[in-house]
Order: sequence, then structure tokens, then C-alpha cells
Amino acid sequence: MISEKVRELIDRSVDGETSAEELTKLNNILAVDEAARTYYEEVSQVVNLLEAIPEGTPPVDLKHEIMSAILDDRTTVVRDRKWYEPILEAFRPPRHRAVFSFAGGAGLGLFAAWIILGGNTWTVPGQDRAAVGTMSPLVDTKLLETVDRFEVPVQGGSAVVETKQGEGLVAAEVTVQSSSELEITLELNPTETQAVGYTHLAEGQVPSHVEIELNRVKLTQIGETKVLIVLRPITTAPGHLEVTVEDGDRSQQGKLKTPRS
Repeated sequence: MISEKVRELIDRSVDGETSAEELTKLNNILAVDEAARTYYEEVSQVVNLLEAIPEGTPPVDLKHEIMSAILDDRTTVVRDRKWYEPILEAFRPPRHRAVFSFAGGAGLGLFAAWIILGGNTWTVPGQDRAAVGTMSPLVDTKLLETVDRFEVPVQGGSAVVETKQGEGLVAAEVTVQSSSELEITLELNPTETQAVGYTHLAEGQVPSHVEIELNRVKLTQIGETKVLIVLRPITTAPGHLEVTVEDGDRSQQGKLKTPRS
């Protein structure tokens, strides 16, 4: 565990607010304290990602850029920080004030560990582990372009899976309207594309059960729901995902192209 004093010293160091004496003290701590060193490295990584974003970037594009940078960097974003306000000063023009309401309430576990509206958690994965839990939506899905679509009739409605892309985001959107319990499975080739998280998009009910791994997403639902599954392309070559919709004794299958971003 990191003491609050050490945490504050690291935060002020990243913000450029430490004296020469404090900096020497911090370097001595980092040399012997692995937890403090990890915290310092993670904070510095996210600061560097933020500082690389152009000042004139509008809020929506800014969110895209941050999420894209975080995923590309395979960064596990730390929570529980107070340093984000000075770092985000660069984006203080009035048109960017909305960004602070997204980052402010939960600390800058920014868009990844504590993301805007719902305060839901999402762990950004490393190369060998999948995300768990949910994330709040980062983008208006109407801004995403549909790449491929698979739709099948089910009892009481339909099940639709679409692969989508937008600036800095690749995803699969699952829309269900059913009077029976459905089990929908997305199978991915993890050397092409990996599943890294999901969010309930508020239309209809929260899915009754979701399992997510790097190479597989399984969703169980009865009624209506819409879920966005965030994908991470691994190669530049086109990828695919296989969809299986099980409705009672009936199983329907399809294959969709996955975009590269």
C-alpha cells in the first residue's frame, strides 16, 4: 500500500510542483518501494497520453483519442487520484468544460477505470487477460459506422449483431428483443481481434448475464437489451467473429467482418 503522503508527493511531482529536495526524497522512495514506483509509472503514462492530444480537440473527439491511446498503450489506468485537474488545464477553453464533469466525480481513472455517467468500472486489459465488469458508453453510437450485420428471428422478435467502427473505437453491438431466453455467443480469433469490455446502452433491460474473455463473449437475455462490446484489433489484416444465437432448441449461426479501426 502507498501512504497518502507518498501518493500526494507523486501527484505533485507529475504536475511539476515539487522542489529539488522533494524530488530527491521521491527518487529515494521510488528506488525501494515497488508499489510507489508502479503508481508513479502509471500516472506518468496517462499524463503523457493526455498531453499528446491536440489542444483544439473537441470533447467528443478528445474522449475518442484518450480511449484509443489507452488501448493502444495497454495501460492499466489507476483510480483514486487528484492530479487530473492541473493536467487537464490545457483543455480549459469553455467548449471543453464538459470533459471535466466526465473526469471529475470519480477521479481520473479516466474513461477506463471510473467512466462518466454510471460510475461503472472497467479494467483495461494487458495482453494476456480480459476486462471484467462494465464501462459507461464513451461515444454516441449513432456516430459509429456499421461494417457488417447479422440478424435472425427469435421468439417474440429478433437478435441483431453489428460490427461497428468510429474514430479510435471498434465494437460489436448486440440488440435483442425476445420473449424467450436467448444465449448469444461471439467467438473471436484472439490473434486477430480481442474483446476488452462491454457496456449496456440503456435501451431496454440490463443483460441477465454476460461472460467476457479475450476470445469469447457470451450474453444471456430475455426481453429487450442493447449492448456495446468493445473490441481491440491485434493485426492490420481483416478479422472475423462468429455469432451463435441459441433460442430454445434452435441454434442459428453467422460470421461477421471485424473492422480494424
